[in-house]
Amino acid sequence: MSGHQRCRAVAIRVDASPVIGLGHVMRCLTLANALTDQGFECVFVARFMIEDVKKKLAEAGHPLVMLPEDGPPPGPTPYGTWLGTTEEHDAEALGGHMKTLQPQIIVVDHYALGIAWERALRSSTDQPPLILAFDDLSRSHDCDIVLDATLGKSANDYAHLVPAQCRVLTGPSHALLRPDFAAERRASLQRRDDAFAAGAGIQTILIFMGGADSADCTGWVLRGLCELQLPPEVDLHVVTGPAYPHQDALRQFAGQCGRSVTLHHNISDMAALLSRMDLVIGAAGSSSWERCCLGVPAINLILAENQKEAAQALSLSGASVDGGAYEPQNDPHRWAETKVGPLLKPAATHPISLAAREVTDGNGAARVVDVVLAYVSHPLLEDAP
Repeated sequence: MSGHQRCRAVAIRVDASPVIGLGHVMRCLTLANALTDQGFECVFVARFMIEDVKKKLAEAGHPLVMLPEDGPPPGPTPYGTWLGTTEEHDAEALGGHMKTLQPQIIVVDHYALGIAWERALRSSTDQPPLILAFDDLSRSHDCDIVLDATLGKSANDYAHLVPAQCRVLTGPSHALLRPDFAAERRASLQRRDDAFAAGAGIQTILIFMGGADSADCTGWVLRGLCELQLPPEVDLHVVTGPAYPHQDALRQFAGQCGRSVTLHHNISDMAALLSRMDLVIGAAGSSSWERCCLGVPAINLILAENQKEAAQALSLSGASVDGGAYEPQNDPHRWAETKVGPLLKPAATHPISLAAREVTDGNGAARVVDVVLAYVSHPLLEDAP
């Protein structure tokens, strides 16, 4: 890009921590990459960020601005502790960087930042940028675009929660998946259909509970599967993220499981791995849409309150099996017998795969970018005189 051109800037306000998880920042990274392809420059702004995720942002070429961990304590809001301060103070901290960043668009993906933050940010500048807010909690917003990828959501769910002119994008067709999932989709579906036609049973099971999983649902599920009388040909795979704190204990247990267990840590080829799996046991978070895109039958476990709605919608549609809420005091063997055992029959997972693949095609990022482009002029400004 020549020195006489400048690129439209996007500021993305998102955090990642062992408590918050990595899902928010990873979907924002997908959006940032897609916007960069259209000539935008994206800058991430965070108060908390895991070191391994900082590296991912740097590798993708996106600068990161860290806000100081200061300010007054949060009020009694459900997710206030995730932010560590008030919405108004966080907006003021970001406002201090506005002259330098000069964003045309601000993206916010944070359960603790809502309408108070958006209003404070708008009032801090003479030319308020376009605000795109992620949400799956049906909260009030003062923004221009709201994105809620939850299955079953519609614009009516936000009718009295956003300004009349706000564009509401809902449903998994707008889920932000990396391009490799859409690219892998055709081959993944064909492999499944061939296996179903041949009457093949489950041979590979994957456990993935997100990038953090501080409560170690991963280890709990693996214990349940190792105690289950699985056919000898079934191979177990486990994926853990960069914030998973139980890696040593998991590795030790996997070696004592008595069957084939392959551990994958902080991998970059999730789409390729998922496409080879016959069943996934996973958290009912944003990774649910990845499994649906590839038609992978799944058992979804609820690891947090904000995952309940998505888990229930997927289960009711037949696109997954409801694994219930993770309760570490429960017997994992009994859970596995109840939830996994019935799916070991050759024909049991076929209808789940057929329903899952109808949920999303993996092209949500392109749809969201098209909406953003409709709000702004061409990303590259004219040459300066």
